[in-house]
Amino acid sequence: MGYLQLEELVRKKPEAGLPISAIKLIMVTFFSFGMFELFPLLHNEELTLRIPDFTPILESPLALGGIAYTGLITTALALWVESIAFKRVPATDASIILTTEPLFSALAGAL
Repeated sequence: MGYLQLEELVRKKPEAGLPISAIKLIMVTFFSFGMFELFPLLHNEELTLRIPDFTPILESPLALGGIAYTGLITTALALWVESIAFKRVPATDASIILTTEPLFSALAGAL
């Protein structure tokens, strides 16, 4: 259903690719932080607001580079290109392509 709405929106407003991607990334951020906070409940631990310690990551150039690559290239750029592609590809075709993405990833990883 979401892909059908995205297709309709991008066809009406072709310049909406970047704002749509930004909204998706914000939602991923909120849900990730929510899962981080709720994860202790799965282990019968007390629910308290925790703030992650980013000090080791911020001190490591290698970790910062990996996070920047993962965040900017494999997430933000991929979502932006996906939003732009909905201008040219019907939502049904795009959903089939996106559903088979794990198969292509496994194949590329095996090669």
